[in-house]
Amino acid sequence: MIAMPMPPLPSLNSESKPACCLMKPAKPRLTSIRPPGLRSLNNGRLPSKSSGYSLIELLIVVVVGGVLMTGAIYMMIAHMTTSSRSEAINRLQDSWSRIQFLMDQEIQEAIGTPTARSCSSLTLTVPAETGGQDTITYSLSGTDLSRTGPSVDASGRLTPGTSSTDLLMSNVTSFCPSINAGVVNYTMALRDPTGVIYQNQSQPSGARSRSRVID
Repeated sequence: MIAMPMPPLPSLNSESKPACCLMKPAKPRLTSIRPPGLRSLNNGRLPSKSSGYSLIELLIVVVVGGVLMTGAIYMMIAHMTTSSRSEAINRLQDSWSRIQFLMDQEIQEAIGTPTARSCSSLTLTVPAETGGQDTITYSLSGTDLSRTGPSVDASGRLTPGTSSTDLLMSNVTSFCPSINAGVVNYTMALRDPTGVIYQNQSQPSGARSRSRVID
């Protein structure tokens, strides 16, 4: 009996595998499903958030800016009004002090009993430089306060033998002299062209002397 050679057994090496067994199965491809008519933005990616401002944000900024601007303008106007009023009061105080200095000096030099008309005039009798007496009258006519009597020279002395009417101050709203136990008192109110009114009353003789030194 003749022995027949056996066919070689297939090798377990991968190289001997058929080509169909060596290929990996392909992964399924996912495709996005969009409704018909909807276009793809940025190649299928979500649209990026806009970096601009919305209309509501712009309106809020405009309203807040308007409120701040209105407050700043109001504060500036209030400051200007306060400053203008303070300057007007300072001017009126200066004018009042000058009139007070002149009147108080002549009141102290007066002899006899002065004559006062309520809210009208004040008449003083003062000794003349050359002997005798001179009369000085302070009167309010309308809003003008005037002095009638001997002229005053540059050194503050009365010029004998002269008489003139000089306007001391305009915009005087009131001048009310009075005499109490031989002491002359008066109140006077001055008005600035801006409408500010300053009113004050004459001080006792001691205070008048101090105000004269300060002036």
